[in-house]
Amino acid sequence: MTDDVAIVSAADAQSFDSLQGMVHSLRDKPQGRDSVLHVFDAGMTEMQRRWLMVQGATLRIANRGPGRNERCRLPELFPGHEVYLWIDANAWIQRWDAIEAYIEGARRRGFAIAPETDPAYDRPGVLAAHEASFAMFGPPALERLRATGPLNAGVFAGRADAPQWRAWQSMIDDNIGKTDASELLLQFDRTALALACIEDDRHTALLPATCNWLAHLALPMISDDGGVLLRPLPPHEPLGIVHHSAPTKRAFFPLGRLSGGALSRPLGYQAHSQLARDDYVSPELRVIVPDACFPNMVRGDQSASNWSFLRRGLPHAWLVDRRIPSVGFLNRDEAHILHNLALAFHGQPALEIGCLMGWSACHLALAGLDLDVIDPLLSNQDVVASVKASLEASHFTGRVTLLPGHSPGAVHEMAKIRPGGWSFFFIDGDHEGDAPVADAKACEPYARPDCAMVFHDLASPYVTNAVLYLKARGWRVRVYHTAQIMAVAWRGDVHPVAHRPDPRVDWQIPDHVMPLLD
Repeated sequence: MTDDVAIVSAADAQSFDSLQGMVHSLRDKPQGRDSVLHVFDAGMTEMQRRWLMVQGATLRIANRGPGRNERCRLPELFPGHEVYLWIDANAWIQRWDAIEAYIEGARRRGFAIAPETDPAYDRPGVLAAHEASFAMFGPPALERLRATGPLNAGVFAGRADAPQWRAWQSMIDDNIGKTDASELLLQFDRTALALACIEDDRHTALLPATCNWLAHLALPMISDDGGVLLRPLPPHEPLGIVHHSAPTKRAFFPLGRLSGGALSRPLGYQAHSQLARDDYVSPELRVIVPDACFPNMVRGDQSASNWSFLRRGLPHAWLVDRRIPSVGFLNRDEAHILHNLALAFHGQPALEIGCLMGWSACHLALAGLDLDVIDPLLSNQDVVASVKASLEASHFTGRVTLLPGHSPGAVHEMAKIRPGGWSFFFIDGDHEGDAPVADAKACEPYARPDCAMVFHDLASPYVTNAVLYLKARGWRVRVYHTAQIMAVAWRGDVHPVAHRPDPRVDWQIPDHVMPLLD
């Protein structure tokens, strides 16, 4: 994108995480990597300001006075651009064609904006939410609202010489003294812009709602792999810009899949760029970040563990529950391998052996599996309560059954209430001696014809022996080079995900793993 177009937004310290998502969604697109970015600083920290500067943003201290009438002066405050494209901090770019639609509409007509109307939205509810703010501008404004519906000023584009800029500012200047109610002042400049555009419709391009989808008015649908948010009504077009309000900012929501069923995910931007540097995830894998569901998860110190097969010194965060600091979770890459493998089995029965505090179970549940979990720790009511709380916070869409018990005996007990067996297994239980092979042998009779078994911690030769057992039985095997080494064994119509090991690491393959690579 050339310098004649400027992207503009604003944030304070509390909304900065949302702004980060918007900026990442801009910079992650090839067309947006070098785009001009201006940001109003409404009270960010010094560290947040520096992060924006690294992203190439120029900052301006925001006016926090009544009406916040800075946006109507963008061409004056940031001169030198032909088009100004405003994007609220709590909106993010899914498809670049929406950005192109705003820019083209502004260049052609003067302003481009999307109505806050769509058959998927509750029109009476939308009108009711705007009545008080439109009433500030007099009865004719209220009639326009009822006739045309509101326009959403959270995303818009304006040509520098468009007449709406002056009309917008005049609308604010002429009416700002009519209220001192804080909730109405928050809407003041947005309503003034909507009226300026409605009154000058000859110079305003109205874009479809998919260019600025208000997720709090109608939850999107989702592609089968969970990667693309879609309009909830046919023909289910991919959304261009996803806009979520405060109540929908960080929570997980169950979203309907095109082929049936549902997947749960946040409505904010989810991508590799959102991860910390020590949270490597292979570029081929779809990102899901359920950290908010695990308030006790922290970066641990590997010196707290005395396990002889723990691979130390890698540049990846060792994630632990602060209440059990000596035992690590799957790291970020490993959890994503598990989640992405499980996505292909959406709606099918799965068995997990060993869930610790539920980190791996959550990644499985978020793939939409019908999940059974076995772990002796589940006999502890505090552990059960914590696992359930994390799962419930993720709003997973399948079913999860938690069974306290030791494998392999508990596998046979669970099989009594699971006729037909399982299509997907995750074996991450006892890693010592014959236990991993015993788990694989216990699971195999209950494996459906099209089936995958995933193993963690092949750094232990005892776990590797379990995978070798399945390989000798005719199962195909793929090894994933991660911190603790993972593998998937499969049979039938199964297509394991690809994985690119972290290129920063000189990966060493233990001798006992080599037979799996033949």
